[in-house]
This record gives sequence, structure tokens and C-alpha cells, in this order.
Amino acid sequence: MKHLLLSILSVFLVQSVFSQEDMTVHEGLLSVKDGAFMSVHGDARVSLGATVHNSDTIYLFQDWINNSGGAAFSSYGLGYVRLFGDDQRIRGLDTTVFSELWLEQTGIKYADIEVLIDTRLLLNDREFSLDSHVVRVRNPALTSVPTTGGFVSSIEDGGLLRYTGQTSDYYFPVGSSLGTTRFRPLTITPTQPNMRWLVRMANVDATIEGFDRSVRDSFVCEVNPDFYHRVYRDSGVGDAALAIHYESAVDGLYDDIGHWQNIPQWESIGPATVGFDPIFNHDILSVGNHSDFAEPAFALIDSAEEQLLTASPNPACQDSTITISAAGGFAQYDFYVNGILVQSSTDSFYINSFSDGDIVNVIIDDAACIYRTNSITLQVFESSVSLAASDTSVCPGTGVIFTTTSGFDIYDFYVNGILIQSSNSQTFIHVPLNDGDIISVIVTNTTTGCQYTSDDLIMTVFENSVTLTASDTTICPSETIQFAASGAFELYEFYVNGNLVQSSPSSGFISSSINNGDIITVTATDSTVLCTYTSNQIQITVYDNTVNLNAFPQLLCPGDTTLLQATLGFDNYQFIQNGIIIQAGSDPFIQTNSITNGDSIYVISTDNSVNCSYTSNVIIMTVYDEQVELTASPTTACPDEQVTFTATTGFDVYYFLVNGVQQQVGPSNIFNTTTLSNNDVVQVVAENTTTGCSYSSAFIQMTILEDGVDLVLSDDEICEGEILTATATSGFDTYDFSVDGLLVQSGSSPIFNTSDLSDGDIIFVTAYASGCSYSNASLQITVFPGVSITAYGDTTIAASTSATIGATGAQGYSWTPTDDLSCANCPEPIATPTAPTTFTVVGFNDFGCTDTAQVFIDLVPYDSNLIFVPNALTPNGDGKNDTWEIIDLNTLFPDNEVVILNRYGDEVFEQAPYLNGFDGRYGGGELPAGTYYFILNLGNNYGVIKGDLTIIRE
Repeated sequence: MKHLLLSILSVFLVQSVFSQEDMTVHEGLLSVKDGAFMSVHGDARVSLGATVHNSDTIYLFQDWINNSGGAAFSSYGLGYVRLFGDDQRIRGLDTTVFSELWLEQTGIKYADIEVLIDTRLLLNDREFSLDSHVVRVRNPALTSVPTTGGFVSSIEDGGLLRYTGQTSDYYFPVGSSLGTTRFRPLTITPTQPNMRWLVRMANVDATIEGFDRSVRDSFVCEVNPDFYHRVYRDSGVGDAALAIHYESAVDGLYDDIGHWQNIPQWESIGPATVGFDPIFNHDILSVGNHSDFAEPAFALIDSAEEQLLTASPNPACQDSTITISAAGGFAQYDFYVNGILVQSSTDSFYINSFSDGDIVNVIIDDAACIYRTNSITLQVFESSVSLAASDTSVCPGTGVIFTTTSGFDIYDFYVNGILIQSSNSQTFIHVPLNDGDIISVIVTNTTTGCQYTSDDLIMTVFENSVTLTASDTTICPSETIQFAASGAFELYEFYVNGNLVQSSPSSGFISSSINNGDIITVTATDSTVLCTYTSNQIQITVYDNTVNLNAFPQLLCPGDTTLLQATLGFDNYQFIQNGIIIQAGSDPFIQTNSITNGDSIYVISTDNSVNCSYTSNVIIMTVYDEQVELTASPTTACPDEQVTFTATTGFDVYYFLVNGVQQQVGPSNIFNTTTLSNNDVVQVVAENTTTGCSYSSAFIQMTILEDGVDLVLSDDEICEGEILTATATSGFDTYDFSVDGLLVQSGSSPIFNTSDLSDGDIIFVTAYASGCSYSNASLQITVFPGVSITAYGDTTIAASTSATIGATGAQGYSWTPTDDLSCANCPEPIATPTAPTTFTVVGFNDFGCTDTAQVFIDLVPYDSNLIFVPNALTPNGDGKNDTWEIIDLNTLFPDNEVVILNRYGDEVFEQAPYLNGFDGRYGGGELPAGTYYFILNLGNNYGVIKGDLTIIRE
């Protein structure tokens, strides 16, 4: 046989390989089966023509050397190689294709050749130094390179190459320990699947490697001088989003990502989005889909962002001043209007001569950078207004019609600077006017907010006056009174209460038919200018034996107070309501709220000076008497239950009040609400807009069955299969527990126990009491993956011998008791118990979840002196030690089995039971002299004896 059998490997590797420094595979196949592992404390060499089939784990403490002429491993997608030493190297003549490569323990792991990985690259917290080589991860899964804190370092065109199969975020943990140690990952999000991307973090000034940082677009202020990234689109087409991780406290503040492109030069590919990586406390700058990967250099930059330019006001009215302002703090500002430089100075520009449609923008020069601003298109509302008069030379009191330009919304007419009329009418009629009055108008366009002012009109008024006097102003009925007008006019016209009673050249007027309250005026005409002037008014008091009664108001709402007022000037007043005197005395007023609909009221007044009494008119009062009622359905409700309030119909407006606060107003007599609290008081006020009266209903006090339910969890983070207890507030009739919207328990118990939860499940409870339901806020559960381990190796062995026990199904293991084990934390320790022992193993994962299993080893007595196993034979034909003879073996242990191996682990002899016939020959030929290894299984659980066997030939 040229390969090592699994049944032998589990014993040979544990017993022998651990004692070797190096592992060398010559020509044939080394097979590490599932459940086995190999620990190599020296170098691992695969020679020409040899292959390794690895279904489990190889622990390597020094270098991996592949000179096999091929990929070294034949087990694609299987097995782990764990670099477990200090500084280690992957080297040799041929590229190794690893399934999973783990970097662990201490030191830096180096690759002196290309490295290919089928499944996963686990950097852990180690540096993987590639020099100018590439490590290729061919598994397109997002998790093929986990986020652990380790990084890939390289120079020149080396780096980490990943195959991408999705349009999701692919993480490239790159960094360098050359000079200042930096870990600066990069994330690529391709827009197309099935691509390959190569990334290197160059831990130097980009200028050193040919990407001159001083050659940059004028809108790029600075390029990071400490490091940059090389990104190669190795295969495929399509855009990709990029995200660079950095430490602003160490690297400085940057706001964009630059690319060496076009001329070529450093140019912004942003704008960039700012983010944060809480795992490593990294700042992140991200840019959207980028298509140009002709040049590989990408770096953090400080870009000249577009600066804000504002115009105030904009839109603006004609001839108003507009302020153009740019962001402050820069050296020079060049202001352009319609492409023409109009000012080069400070950050503000003032002008009142803009035209509608002018375009303004600014170029800002800050020595290191040039900034652009946004462009602003100005909107200027241009217009004009005129003012005309029907006549500008008039007599006093003559009405003049002023007319202005149409098409505006508001017209404000001014006389001598005082606003006289403001309306939407373009016409203004004004009387009287005085000589020299100045008339102007300001028009407003309410859509634009702009106002325009007309020119002034100056009026000419032919001024004069006439004065009227009377011989007496207080008379008895039919008493004669004389009136006289002043001046020298050609015509006088006397008026009583506006009615012409005399027209003549005479300036005097005599009458005995004046009634109480009559008003007398006179107009005088100047024939020279054809103007007529009006005198002052004279009102005459005549004791005309009349009294008037008024009610304020006469139309009442229920309970309103009315003021009854009789004509003043009498000595005594008797107010009579429905034939009954309600007040007598000298007071001509009475206030009362004792009015009902249809009441009749009048007053009798007495004038002592003339000894007369006068009866007034009769007033019939009107009182609008209505009522409003309010009902509620229901009056006892659950929290958030809708309650409907209904008021009497027939009113125009209803005001619904809760605790005196208005909740609803409108024509509807129905008010629905779900926001009432216990003991809230509801009332409605109904209004009749025709009469202006309002009527209030009685109060309704509500009963709201208020309560609440809380939900408390025994834990919000559990392991898969672990029991979680959810406890709701007690005191309710029934409880409905739901998980992710599905009802899982209903009954009177406030406690819900379950072990059937998944990560992200949401637990919710609804409690019921007195016909009401109460709900809590939803609680989300985190469920970590559980652990289910299987232990094996139950057996019976002879005392003082050993057996291998093991467990699977977890990420880590802890065995007890530990005194009789080769290791306490490995999956397959070797047990050498001194008494029958139950070994307990606890398996755990990264989330702290555990599972426990046991292995029992029984002992039977064993006396090592019963048999003697020779450690040499001399097959030279002299009759002495020509065969390997174990005396009494078959007598004492008839179910025995013997296996003999050469130093490469190849089987050269096997027999069960052994008949003492091994003579140093294999396959018909003599085995060479040297040391071999035997495995003697005594059978029937008596144990296994292992040792050296030397063949001596002379």
C-alpha cells in the first residue's frame, strides 16, 4: 500500500506525527479523513508527484512547501490548513490550492508564491504578507473573507483578489506594516455578478509609485499623502461602488474619493457619502457606481465642493436691490452676470439694476483650490403705472374721478400722502378736495408682491365759504325763527332737512314751521367761477310733544339683556311692559333680561317746563327660544373605543367640547372620538347663524375602562432551543400570545414559555378584561445558533492502556475530568484512565451557546508481565530470532491482531490472530534493515500495545 488507511491514521498521527518536526509526502497520497487531524511542528513538504487528500484539519507550525508539480491538495472544497506557529511562509515551486486557509497564533504569515483558495480565507487578527504576489479567493460568497481584523499586505501589483457572484458588498481587508502600520479596508459593490477584483493598499505616497499628487484637477484640494489603494477590475464588465475605510483622527479629514484618470490626473469621482464602521471604529467614504478602472490608483481627497450662492430677494421687484452672497471665508470672488465679470472682490455683490432672466454665478479662488457655485437665474417683475383725473380744476365739494393703469390686484390712492382708498378698483372718486391737494396711487401685484408708484397730480380748487346763523335754536312748536347767511353771493338757496325751501338773492330766511330736529343749511353761488358753497348746519330743537322708545337689541336670544332708551330731555319716564310699570323716574334708560317672546313695551315721558307728557311708540320684542340635547353611545367604553355623540338636529354650527376644550366645530351634529379618558366631560354648543343665538346641552361624564399590559422577557438574547419565558401583567381575564403575528397561546395564564424561536422573532401579547383588549409594545428576540454535539468512544480497555475519545458539532470543547486526558480543549483527546471514568464534554460556539455529552470508559485488569513483546529480530537463517515471536500471545489473548508499519506509515504486515511468523519479508522480498512500528490489539477490550520493531541484517 502507498497511502495511509483511515483506521490506522487516527492512531499513527496522534502517536507518531506529533513527535516529528517535519511532514514530507513522497510521490504517493497522504489522506486525512473526516474526524481526524494532523499536527506538524516542523515544515510540511509535498514532493514531486505527491498529493494530499484533506477532509479535516492540518495544524502547521512552520512553513508550507509545495514542490509537487501540482496544486498539492486533491480534496477541493474540503479540509482546513491552519498556520499555527509564529512567522510562517507558504513557498515552493508550485502554487497550492487551499480549501480553507486559517492564519492563527502569532507572527506574520508570508506568501513567497501565488496562493489560491477555494472556500475561505480566515485572517483572524494576522497580517498576510504577499510581497508582489496575489492571493486569489475563488469562492464568490460574501463570507469567503470574514471581517476579523487581520489584513493582506503587498507591494507593486500584488494584493487580494476576490471572485464576486453578487451585486452586494465585498470586503477587502487590506493594510501594511511597512513603515507606519495601517489597516485600511476597501469595500467593492459591483453592479454585475461574476467579476473578479484585485485590491492592494499601497502604504506610501502615491507620487512615489507614479501617481503624482500635485497633478490634480483644480477642484481637488489635496490628495492623501500617506497611502492610497490600487483597484483592478481583473475580469468582467460593469460599474462598481467603492468604500474606503480610514481613521480620520490619524489620517486627517477627507470628504471625497479621487481617481487617477483622464489626462491623467487626480479627479473627484464623488460626491462621497460619509459613514462609520462600528466594528473597527473606522470612518468610511463611499461613492456610487464608478466605471473607469483603466488606472488602478484611488485615494482619499479633499475636494472643492460646490459652494452655495444665494440671491435675496429672488424673485425681486423692479428697481429693488438684490444681494448676491457666496459662502464666506475665501480669498477672492469673481461675480459673473450673464457670463460677464462684473465684480472681483468680497463674498457679496449688491445691485438694483438687474433685469428679468439675468444669470449670476461665482468663481471662488482660494489659492489651493478653485470653487464653483451654483448658478442663479434672477426673476425681476418689471412694470409701470400712470394716473389720470376727470378734472384738475374744480369747485369745492366737486367729485373728481381718478383712474390708473389696470391689471393690478390692489390700488392704494393717497391724498397728500395719506391713504384714502385701498381696494381692487382702479378708479377713485374723492370729494371734497382742497386747493393744492396732491393725489398719487401705489399699485400692488399680490402674486409677485411688487408695488409701483404713479406720478403726482396737483389739484386746483376754487375756495370760498358761507356761514349760516339762527336767531334761536331752541323753540316751542310753531315759534318763528330767523336765519341769515354771510357773504356777497348772487344766489342763496336755503334747505330744511335737505329740501329746498327758498331760492333768491336774499341772504335771510324766516320760518314758523320748523319741527324738532330739523336741520337748516344754505348754499351760496359765485357766478364768476360757477361754484356753489355750502354752509354749516343748524339743528333746531322744538318741543313737539313726541317721545321715541328704542330697544337695543329688539331681537334677543334667551337670557340676553336689552337696553330700552327713551328720548332724552324729559323730566320723568314711566316704562310699561305688557301694561305693567317696570320703572318710573328721571332715568330715560332701563336694562332688563326679563323679556319673553311677544312682550309689548312703551314709555310715557313728562316735560315739567311745559307741563306735557308724551307717549312713545310701542315695541314688540322677539326672543328666539330653542333647546339642544346631547346623547352618547356608549357612555362606558374601552380605551381607544369609538364613542359617538349625537346632538339635536336643526342648527347651523355645532361646537363639541371635551373638558371645556373645543374638539370639533362644523355643521355636523355627530362627533366621533377614540381619545377619551376616564371621567372626561363632553358638551355641545349649537348655534343658529340666522338668529346668532347659541344653546348649550347638559354635560355627559364618560366612564373609560382604562388599564394597560406590560410584557417582560426572561432574556432578549437566547441560544437556539433555549427556553424563553414571557410574563405579562397579571389581573386580566385572558391573554393571547403571538410570535411574528401568529397566535401561539391563548388562555388565562399571563406566562408563556417557548423554546421554538428563531432569530428576529417578535413576541406580542393582547390582554382582555371587562370586554376590553390591551396590547403591549412588540419585543424582538435575538436567537443565536445553538450547539448540538455528539460524543463517541465508549469502550472497555485494559488498565494502563489508552483510548481515543471525541466529540463533534461545536466550535470549541471542554473535557472533564482533565487529569487522565492528553488535552482538555481539543475535539479528540487520548484518555488513559486509572479507574472506570465518565468523561463529560461541553461544546460551545462563538455566541456562548453550549451542549453537553458524555463518554464512558470501563477498565479490565491487565498484567503487562503476562507477555513479552520483543523489539528486534535477525532474520539471517541462523535459527535465532529469525522470526518475531511473542510467547503465550495466543494462549492468553486468542482474539489479537498485529499490524506492522514502515517509517512512512505504509502497512508491511497484518495478521489476526498473530501466529509468530513475521520473518522480515513483504510481498515475497526482504524488507530493508531499519526501525518499524507495530500495533498489537489484544482484543476483548484488553487494550492496544504500540512500539518499535527493529530488523537487523548482518
